[in-house]
Amino acid sequence: MYYANTSINKFIYLLDGFDEVPNQIVTQTLLFIEGLLDKDQTKKIIISSRISSHNKFILKATFQNIEEYTIVDLSKDLINKYFQSKNDIDRSRQFEIFYENNENLYDNLPDILTLSLFWEYILQIKHTHFLSDLLNLSIHTTLNDIHYKKYLDGLNLPNPKENAILKINKELSYSLFIDNEFSFTRERLISIISKYYPKCDYQSQNNIISYLSDCFFDYNLTDNSFIFSYQHRRFLEYFAILKFETMMKEDLCFLRKKDIIVNYDMFENLLIPHLQNQSEKNNDLPLAFEISLFNVYLDNDDNWGVDKYPYYWSNYIVYAIAGLSHDLFEIVLNDTSLPIHKFFNYMGDKTISLLQTGNTNYQDLDYFYRNFISLISLMYQYGKREYLSIYLDKFLTIDNLSQGNKYYYNASVRDNFLVWRNLVYIKMIILNCDVDKILDNLIENSKDINIDNLLKNNNDISINQITAIYYNLIMYYPQKCAKTISEMNYNQLSIFIVSMATVECLERILNNNVILKTLQTVLADEITGNKLSSLACIALKGIINVQLTVNERESLTIFLEGQKFDYFSLNEDNIDFISFLFIPLNVKAKGHASIIDYIMLYRDYYRLITCDCSLQYFASQLVEYLNNAKKMKYLGQKLIGKAIAFASLDIVELKNVIDYVNYNTDNENLLKVYFTLKSYNSQQYDKLINSSMIEQLNREDIYYDIDYISTSESLFQLSFITSSKESIQGYNLLMQGIRSVVMRMDESKDSLADSVLIPGLKCIIKNNWLTSEKLKAYLDKILEITVQMKKYNIQNSTHSMLINILIQYDFDMAIYCYRQSSSIIDDNRVHYEMALGIVSRGQKIELAEECLKNARYLINDYFQKFNLDYFYHKINVYLKIASCDFYDKNTQREYFDKAEKVIKSMVDSGWNKELNEAEYNLYIKLCNEFNKQVDVKKRVSNYPTEIHKTNKINSLEILKAINKEEALNSFIQEIRRAHKLDSIEINEVLIQKSLDITGNVNKIVNMFKDYHYPSTNRYSNNSLNFWMTVAAALKNPLSKSEMMKYLIENGGGHDGFGEMIKVFAYLGDKEMSIKLFESLLKCIEFLLC
Repeated sequence: MYYANTSINKFIYLLDGFDEVPNQIVTQTLLFIEGLLDKDQTKKIIISSRISSHNKFILKATFQNIEEYTIVDLSKDLINKYFQSKNDIDRSRQFEIFYENNENLYDNLPDILTLSLFWEYILQIKHTHFLSDLLNLSIHTTLNDIHYKKYLDGLNLPNPKENAILKINKELSYSLFIDNEFSFTRERLISIISKYYPKCDYQSQNNIISYLSDCFFDYNLTDNSFIFSYQHRRFLEYFAILKFETMMKEDLCFLRKKDIIVNYDMFENLLIPHLQNQSEKNNDLPLAFEISLFNVYLDNDDNWGVDKYPYYWSNYIVYAIAGLSHDLFEIVLNDTSLPIHKFFNYMGDKTISLLQTGNTNYQDLDYFYRNFISLISLMYQYGKREYLSIYLDKFLTIDNLSQGNKYYYNASVRDNFLVWRNLVYIKMIILNCDVDKILDNLIENSKDINIDNLLKNNNDISINQITAIYYNLIMYYPQKCAKTISEMNYNQLSIFIVSMATVECLERILNNNVILKTLQTVLADEITGNKLSSLACIALKGIINVQLTVNERESLTIFLEGQKFDYFSLNEDNIDFISFLFIPLNVKAKGHASIIDYIMLYRDYYRLITCDCSLQYFASQLVEYLNNAKKMKYLGQKLIGKAIAFASLDIVELKNVIDYVNYNTDNENLLKVYFTLKSYNSQQYDKLINSSMIEQLNREDIYYDIDYISTSESLFQLSFITSSKESIQGYNLLMQGIRSVVMRMDESKDSLADSVLIPGLKCIIKNNWLTSEKLKAYLDKILEITVQMKKYNIQNSTHSMLINILIQYDFDMAIYCYRQSSSIIDDNRVHYEMALGIVSRGQKIELAEECLKNARYLINDYFQKFNLDYFYHKINVYLKIASCDFYDKNTQREYFDKAEKVIKSMVDSGWNKELNEAEYNLYIKLCNEFNKQVDVKKRVSNYPTEIHKTNKINSLEILKAINKEEALNSFIQEIRRAHKLDSIEINEVLIQKSLDITGNVNKIVNMFKDYHYPSTNRYSNNSLNFWMTVAAALKNPLSKSEMMKYLIENGGGHDGFGEMIKVFAYLGDKEMSIKLFESLLKCIEFLLC
């Protein structure tokens, strides 16, 4: 450059990796670019940057007329040409072998770095997931290169020096990843070297930095200071996952706390494949099972129906995404490392895929359809219109497929109307369809459709569709309402009223004189009939001040007085319409208190928009409702939010109302109020709500809800209301909402912490492999797990199972566990079993009484009766004390009398004076002993036991007689039903027969694959016996390696840990059993942290 003739040459400058420029020198770099642009000799400047880089948005905001090009992934043709041009037969043949075993091979070679490394090391790699292997080989090739080796050997580092260099890189890359930085100063590098190798002097540090720079870093000099970065970001990421791998041996929770699980590239594309490779390389069974369990909760295990990306189902994530600032929205749209990047494509593509199957009965389709429709609508409403073209193309495909398959959204959820409103909004507003034509067709074709069954049939598709059109008509085309109304009959008008009755539409109608005059004209005549369509028109007539006749008043009064609105059966979509019907008459509603209160609030809202009460009065009534409502509180939250959104008062008055609401109600109410306000009028929201008002809601006690999914939804709402005030904070809350729900236990069906973990602990306790200190440490962790599961309402039996095995094997620890957790144990059986354990050991009766006091006196909500198990448990314990010779005769008599009192008290609770067989027999014995007349009967089971005679097959003898492969195949085929592998002996014979006849255990391994074992032990009748098959195979030296290879490569899925703990406990392998148990315990802590 120095020798180029600047007077006759034009220069093209390349600035590579603008996204990696540190924040502190971005401005300086922009000034440098500006200086180059001012020179006549500059032809153009080419700047490369990752699409999602924040630096890119600063660049675009600084310079105009930037031409953008996207570097796409390498195509299949280019990759093939690359290999062909090398003319290397061995590598080309190996490439073909790789492709045969991995149909996604081309997708795994997206860029030049990966492709060139793949070419160089293709003869040395074995795994299907090879990226981490390629990076590892490249790094070690550099470390062992003869040119660098002599410099490495001269460094003042402990041996082996390669490991020291790797450690420095791991610590550096981890700190960069956590801080989301890509470049670093010399001082930062020195601090890491000094921390881990404090004996290095200044010269030694310089030598190490020089070596690292030659091998791994790019660097430049800025303001007399060196700035370093990795030569390729992939190396930074690889060193970071090596650090993750080390940290995971002690704890997994950092993966969530540091947002690693929501970094798709790092977690799913790099870390998990790397760990899979490591488990195979090192025969690390616990690690293989950890990764397999991860795949279950990532929905990458076909044997388990764990919901894929639970945050995809949320109504509110779409608001959080659409509400982001433009630069952050583009980041989440384009950054492939973020899970939201998949959300954009996955929603539409999955909807199309499900519709193309022709099967529209899946609940999944409703979820995907709903969120995709909402995504388009909200992107348009919140100013993301330039990104919509691709999604609108998909929408048109979906719309055509929906019509062809006759699929119409009709889910049993509160947002049924909302989906249809969004659907119509897309057509009428975004696609700018001919509104007049839509209305003409509607008026022509809906004359016979009415709302008479609206309160009985809440899912009428026609009503949903028509009300959605009228809703959008009122909200966005009020000037067309009068003409449309004038052409309606009463049926059509009644449907219009359903839309009009919504809080947001009512104000627009009642304050529009043209529409009111048209309605008064249409409703001038007397309306007859007592069906809902007629009654709705009568109610409207009264509301718009047209005099009601005596007959009209009577018809509406009889209807309203005859209705009882039940909380459980009411469709919330219709609550505004129901409230609307009560406005003209002074009739008190009947039903659930919260519904009655809402109807009164709605009447106050009507008074507000007709200037019959002030907003201050209306707000005071709503605050009282919010502070006292037990159910349906969110209806009041939405009502006040909408009222403020559409209020036309002076901004100062509105702020006073907001301050009143803030001061007089709990913060948990404000989240929904603010969300509703912003979702209906973002400009009003921005004027009224400031950052400090939002900040007070960013606390766990505000956004925490009953489970992980509802908590994440609160965070999404919080993100939505925050983004317009603090854009970065809004983005962080969005990611927190995703992080809080990804890879979690399912609250309705997960058995990992009870049916898998506790039997595993039992195997270890039975073998006396734990010291009291170690067992206590395990129990403390399990008790913390139960606290977390209770907090998030995850159904489980962990307490009862744990206490039961401790009562059996270590009663002192049972006492310890019980005292630590008795206050949160909901299962009365635990208190009962603990009391019996105390009694059977002759311990203080006061302890047993304490356990019984902890039991809860429950009422069966359905039958409205006391749960008699509470009494039976008490009677059983008292009878056991009365019959236990550890206690003296006086004590025995005292507790027999207590049992008598409980029996007597049960009569008042609807008891039939019957005892279960065990208690009955004991009671008779004690009655004879204490000269008491027997006054109870033995309880007769309502479920008679049927005994089925079956011809038992002697599977062991059949197996022993087998000496040909065909017979062995037949036996294995019949294992599902005919043969029971219910003993170690038969499994040992099966393994040996397989080895004798075929020389291997491939057939058994293939059987495991067919039965998805050990991922699940529920697939066949023998699945619960397969652990013995595995134990027999591992016990036999000829089949051990083959079985271990299968277990590691196929992982353990959901049930695998429990199965393998049984296996290795049987084999007497203490070390492996404990490693597996600790890995499982660590995984459960992670799923709940």
